Amino acid sequence: MVCDTITYHPTLTKLINFLETNNGRDKLLRTLQYVTKLLAYYLLRTGSSVNSYYLVRRLQELFTLSRKPLRALKPLKHLKALSLTVDNELGDGYTKLFESVKQASYSLYYGFDTVHWLKLLGLLRNRDGKLLVKIEQVCSFFWLVALVSGLLQNVRQLRVSYLRKQELLKELASGDDQDPLDKRGNLEKQKETLDAQNTQLHRAKRDLVIHALNSLVAINGLSQKRVNNGVAGGAGVITSVLQLQDLWNATGTAESSVI
Repeated sequence: MVCDTITYHPTLTKLINFLETNNGRDKLLRTLQYVTKLLAYYLLRTGSSVNSYYLVRRLQELFTLSRKPLRALKPLKHLKALSLTVDNELGDGYTKLFESVKQASYSLYYGFDTVHWLKLLGLLRNRDGKLLVKIEQVCSFFWLVALVSGLLQNVRQLRVSYLRKQELLKELASGDDQDPLDKRGNLEKQKETLDAQNTQLHRAKRDLVIHALNSLVAINGLSQKRVNNGVAGGAGVITSVLQLQDLWNATGTAESSVI
């Protein structure tokens, strides 16, 4: 039956599993937030009706506010990641440094973002407090620090992965004098490692693009005079779609038993 075909279709199951996660809902709302931001900029530039403009702006504010409770506990995740990074004795020193700064900045960003949420709800009042007055700029500042650290980390990862890939290619080219059986085993291992390096290079390049575009959004949050809402909205839409793709690909199709 048609109904059974839809009910048991793996795509529907994957969609349900995707929407059951906080990250899935957050990234979907983020996409809508920046789509409405870009649309509001378009309506303003084209001289559309004031009612249409304010309706879209109101929708943007609602999507922005709806995301904040989903991220209220994210500082805990990044503090744990920071602790694990500091405890890690292996790996590249520069990558460890950039990762540590990134995780610390993200924990501060989400912490202040929760304070901003409480302010929007009216639970925190401005009593001659400069921090609450400029809470949005404070959030954007720590987000920008995290993104710049992520950019530097991606550049370092690209360099390390590229050098490692070149070493593997040299090893593959110089393996002609080996015993045929040993050569075959080493060749398979080296090809697996090479595939892993290519995957890391692709991941680092993709993250580099996301961090660069999100930096434009963060700069816009610090001062709209530096980056206009059209550029920030477009960058936000692109990064949201890329992050949605990553989350969608990572979502399983198994039936969830959690109620």
